[in-house]
Amino acid sequence: MRTEQNTSTRIAGGYDVRSVSALVDWQHGVISRRQLLALGVSDTVISTWLRNRRLHRIHPGVYAVGHRRLDATAQRVAALLACRDGSFVGFRSGLAWHGLYADSRPSIDVVVPGRGSGGGPKSVNVSRMTGVHADDVITEGCLRVASVARALVDGAGHLRDRELAKAIKEGEYLRVLDVRAVLEALERTPTRRGAGRLRHALGADQQLLSREEFVLLYLDLCERYGLEVPQVDVRMDTGLGRLGQIDLLYAREKLIIELDGARAHLTPTRFEEDRRRDAHLAVRGYLTLRFTWRRLNREPATVANEIRAVLSARRSVSTRIARRIGP
Repeated sequence: MRTEQNTSTRIAGGYDVRSVSALVDWQHGVISRRQLLALGVSDTVISTWLRNRRLHRIHPGVYAVGHRRLDATAQRVAALLACRDGSFVGFRSGLAWHGLYADSRPSIDVVVPGRGSGGGPKSVNVSRMTGVHADDVITEGCLRVASVARALVDGAGHLRDRELAKAIKEGEYLRVLDVRAVLEALERTPTRRGAGRLRHALGADQQLLSREEFVLLYLDLCERYGLEVPQVDVRMDTGLGRLGQIDLLYAREKLIIELDGARAHLTPTRFEEDRRRDAHLAVRGYLTLRFTWRRLNREPATVANEIRAVLSARRSVSTRIARRIGP
């Protein structure tokens, strides 16, 4: 915005043009009447800017500066400015911001903490909600958005089954899905609409099992299908600067069995560490096979046959190498 006084950044109204411009830039081209007043811009000046089309009304008391062509981020910021302090983008709009859902609706879903109703204009989809946890909201610049976990929990009741499954798949692909965080958010809101569907889509029974329960499940597989019993919970150098714990190890064949799906395995940090560890162990001749709870339960015979075949192949290779080396 330019003033009529080129020699100063202030006008008779007492506001600082630089402060206004900086806030508009930070907020992706939008600003609220309340913010303008706080910066010293008078109602008279605001009315003049509206008449001169320097400001364009987006929501009651919220304006775009210079033009109405707002990108998706600016539209979300404008929706938040139109609501009460502490509000955040959530539900399907939150999932869309994280890249987990293609939201073609023109309106924005905003969560307003607290009881009652309202808290925003009719042009914004406002949901009042109590018990919002600190982990439920993330801040990106001026934008407050539901975490991936919270967006999934709240959005599950509004998505069709295939949309929910796709959102989870996208979260895994983008490596932003922390199943542990989703389950914790579900524990805080157990009666949330769609909670059961989300648990099912995640395979939550799988995520809640401990490492010990996974190991017992594998040992039962060995007994049922005649597989050799491996060493359990072996500690060894895994290349991460500390001794790592191996779920199951066939030492002679240098075959490691890891049981994916435990809650820790599905955090982004653990996902990366697992891959680094696998690469380090591969250099040392170890092969890592990963199996999920779902496969162990639904395809036990297939899993047993796969492991038996790998064990046989690695024994055969070891034997050939030993014969070439000789005594």
